[in-house]
Amino acid sequence: MNPFHEVPLMNDPKLLAFVEAARATFQTMLGIDARPGAFERGHGVTTGYDVSGIVGLSNLEGGGGERQASLVLSFPESVARRAVGRILGLESLPVLDQEVADGIGELASVIAGLAKRGLARAGIHDCRTTLPNVILGCQHRVFHQRDAERYGAPFETEIGGFLLQLILLVPIDREGARGNRAATAV
Repeated sequence: MNPFHEVPLMNDPKLLAFVEAARATFQTMLGIDARPGAFERGHGVTTGYDVSGIVGLSNLEGGGGERQASLVLSFPESVARRAVGRILGLESLPVLDQEVADGIGELASVIAGLAKRGLARAGIHDCRTTLPNVILGCQHRVFHQRDAERYGAPFETEIGGFLLQLILLVPIDREGARGNRAATAV
């Protein structure tokens, strides 16, 4: 069962900022085109990937708003090894190791940083990002806050596909009771 439902991308400048940042990052760092599919909206768990880079975002609503989010960039192992290999000027890296994890974390961090520029053009100037976390594990699952809004866009490249997700957490109330947990992995 597909937990996503297709939604129009062009109507949301937040989503568009992340798609454009991913395209620019892959073109600049890897020298390849990343073609996005339609953004889909859903809830639940991300499954079926071997490597995920996660960057937390805060103040995503702008103007000091407390909306938090996570950027999750997920790859099959072979695509992650090829992507990091391309960054290093190689065809691929032979094994899934710390070097691949560092490279995927760097890709996620650069995409989040570039997306902040697009968010600023949309009036969101105070967005902050965290250092990236990377999850390695065959067919791992990434869990999010139960009632978080999850948007995912599959991308295709000449080295294989990957998934970009933006998870918008429930806004924090004044006591900090909601939205203080971005993502965990199993």
